[in-house]
Amino acid sequence: MVKLLTILSIIICSVTYGQRPLPILLNGHLKLEAGVYVVPVNFSMDYRDTDITIEGVAGKTVITSYDGTEATNFKPKEIDTNLPDSIQDGLYVVANHPYISYGGGYAHLKLTYNTGGQVVFYTLGTILKKENGIWSRHYTGFGFKTKGNITVKDVIFDNCQFYLFSPFGQTISDRFQLINCTFKNVSRVLSSITYAGIDHKPDWYNALNYYNVFGNLRFKSFEIKDCTFEKIHTSIVWGVPPSENIMVSGNVIKDCSTMIAAFNLFIKYYGNENYFSDKISQVITGNTFMNVRSSQNWQTALIRTSGIANVSNNNFIDCTQQSCFFYGENSTFSNNTVKKINTATEIQSPVVLIKSISGTNTFNGNTINAPYSTFIALEGGSSCNIHGNTVTAKTMYSRNDNNNSNGYVKASGNVFTCQTITNIGSRASTTTFRTIDISGNTMIAPIYQHTGATTITNYIYNNTITP
Repeated sequence: MVKLLTILSIIICSVTYGQRPLPILLNGHLKLEAGVYVVPVNFSMDYRDTDITIEGVAGKTVITSYDGTEATNFKPKEIDTNLPDSIQDGLYVVANHPYISYGGGYAHLKLTYNTGGQVVFYTLGTILKKENGIWSRHYTGFGFKTKGNITVKDVIFDNCQFYLFSPFGQTISDRFQLINCTFKNVSRVLSSITYAGIDHKPDWYNALNYYNVFGNLRFKSFEIKDCTFEKIHTSIVWGVPPSENIMVSGNVIKDCSTMIAAFNLFIKYYGNENYFSDKISQVITGNTFMNVRSSQNWQTALIRTSGIANVSNNNFIDCTQQSCFFYGENSTFSNNTVKKINTATEIQSPVVLIKSISGTNTFNGNTINAPYSTFIALEGGSSCNIHGNTVTAKTMYSRNDNNNSNGYVKASGNVFTCQTITNIGSRASTTTFRTIDISGNTMIAPIYQHTGATTITNYIYNNTITP
């Protein structure tokens, strides 16, 4: 006990005038008054099996690792790794790297700069450090780590270098909650994955070491509600802990230029990719995404789902990435507003990408303005019902898959301002698609009714055309 208390006293002693030390309690419950609480940049606190509860005063309780000195000020400069290394020492965040993977891939590359013989893996949003001319990944601390429950309410996390929450473990806990919090100028809010390649260091975490990926759950309930996320460098949720019921609601996500994922809610069972497709619920509703832009919009998604997902009543304003990537079955995208910012010269990502082999996905009541993008892109065999949407896009619906499909796409009651209505193509000349039924819609100045060489077994097209 004496040794532990000594360690705690070292952790909380770094304070400057006007700031307070964070009163770390052994039982994991922090009740914080209004004020600024400072912790070291490499803050790591392992609560083992203890529940973590942090409660502040709304709008007045701040946790930071910035103690007023330049060395602790976490403002990494953006770096384009397509360019040669002529950069001064300092902290950098990867804003562009030389890889194209259409369809939601996260490509980890080896840094080709001077790394002192070490293998440095990175992707979009990775924080890199150059020190004495040598490059490495910037690793700080794992933050608040536990195998128990996590509840955080009414706290502002501003200018924090450490990963905030690390809910590792294979125990099944009741809840993970972030309620009415603000996160600004941080790398990762929830870090279940710290990718460091095969030769990862002992203090770097690999999700496979902490989660049983063969069907077990980490949380019964996972909730992020009424929070604000601003200038998030890498991700909000990077690898969600396997959770039975996920609710992401009422949040504002804004002004992020390097973020690889906002809410990556993909849960995978290795060896059975569809295991969770009908076993978990994910509801993403009432959120606003503003000015979230990526140099690689074709491979990043603001929301990635699994299981039965309901994405509804969200606003995606001036964002470049895919709004949503469905990787489950029987999901719904409804009453969302999308204003996608791209140019005609960029490789375009769809508004919604679907990768599921069965089930039916529903799109209704959405207002889409994405003139250089596809509205819905399918890679798989699932079906789509598209009703009551107002869509401006380059292509309404596209499928590109080497396999035959028994699925269908049905669209009615929509207003489409699209150059191409449907595009069904494949690299294999023998593939077929079962049914396309585009009936009862208003088409404004279409150029192509249908493109693509895939054989359509049943094709129905009966619509009102407005020049």
